[in-house]
Amino acid sequence: MISPRLSKLSQSLQTYGLDVLALNPGPSLVYLTGLHFHLMERPILAFFTADLAPVLVLPELEMLKMKELPFEVTTFPYGENPDGWDQVFLKAGQSLGLEGKRIGIEPLHMRVLEFSKVNLISVGTECPDATRVVGQLRVCKDMDEIALMRSAIRVAQAALEATIPSIKVGATEKEIAAELVVQLLRHGSQSDMPFAPIVSSGPNTAPTRTPFPRTANCSPVTCW
Repeated sequence: MISPRLSKLSQSLQTYGLDVLALNPGPSLVYLTGLHFHLMERPILAFFTADLAPVLVLPELEMLKMKELPFEVTTFPYGENPDGWDQVFLKAGQSLGLEGKRIGIEPLHMRVLEFSKVNLISVGTECPDATRVVGQLRVCKDMDEIALMRSAIRVAQAALEATIPSIKVGATEKEIAAELVVQLLRHGSQSDMPFAPIVSSGPNTAPTRTPFPRTANCSPVTCW
């Protein structure tokens, strides 16, 4: 599943005139590598080119995730002493010859921490917005993605059905949201959810744009 995506990325980089794509932990990095990292005080950067294996700069404590990857990757791990981190990033940049290259980034996801490392290793580099480079790849779902989406729907539906009995008069929004989180995990959700469940009731709900007509047996409805 990953190798075809990397091949398509190479074509996309050439189409948009980019030499390199730089990503920090986030959805695009997961999509292209299958690797999950959380944002922390230690910077992580992955570099993708059209003709070289991906290069990944990461903490030594994350190196276990590199075992048995289904594709070639060049790693530059660094230790716990922050004083030596810049030298590792510089070595990674030298391996790719980044100086003066066009390095695409995702402005909505790239942190200042990682962006400072991009600037460090690529003097005189232009960093255009590369959102469309990965976005156009991700918009077309393959069969594996479709299967995962269907699985996610089943998990969400089962969790919601299991949560409904806890929705009673007197229950708070936080209590119901907490129960929904528990049920999502019980039914197979990953612990790293894209966002916390949103539960609202009463005055916190979004009113319907077109009020329902009053009848003898129904009242105006609000969405929540």
